[in-house]
Amino acid sequence: MYAQPGETVSVPVVQPRSVLGCNPGREENRIRFHHRGFGQLHAMTKPTHSARSRAIRGCLPRAFIEEDTTILVRFNEVDALCIVWHGHYLNYFEEGRRALGRRLGIDYPAFIERRIAIPVIHIEVNFLAPAKLSDSLVVTARLLKSDSARLDFNYEVRRAADATLLATGSTSQVFTTLAGQLILNWPPFMLEKLNTWEALWQQP
Repeated sequence: MYAQPGETVSVPVVQPRSVLGCNPGREENRIRFHHRGFGQLHAMTKPTHSARSRAIRGCLPRAFIEEDTTILVRFNEVDALCIVWHGHYLNYFEEGRRALGRRLGIDYPAFIERRIAIPVIHIEVNFLAPAKLSDSLVVTARLLKSDSARLDFNYEVRRAADATLLATGSTSQVFTTLAGQLILNWPPFMLEKLNTWEALWQQP
């Protein structure tokens, strides 16, 4: 988008999803900017929020089951400054998710055996501080309780030495057939698992 000096433009503002247990989804508002010249846009009005968006932002955190796993940063995961490349955090999330899945009996092989796929439909990462070569990282993965047939996870990545929070994030997965057809209800074996987890859910 380009604007001339003195011109007022309207651009979309997307509210990010929370990663602290609520995962309210996304909403779009518009905010007006005035072009002052020299590439600067000055905000003229704040975005307005609908009653629906206020209700979404006020939703209660969800119960969860969590698991910690430790990961050592490897040489092939860092750049020339010995800082972890941002894309590897998705691998850290997956390692944490799989550790929790193994504990709960829902790691990928359990779905493959039943000819069910669980594709990721949403990923969010928030980078707060860099991880560096040879850092030991503690990845906390939280499975959020859901009435819908989906798997929602939140993540925290901390440096083990000082507990510094390096990144947070979230992922969502749905159930499909191997042909890609969406499964709208919980698979039978997942219903059995949910019944066995009742004592494991922690309150936020």
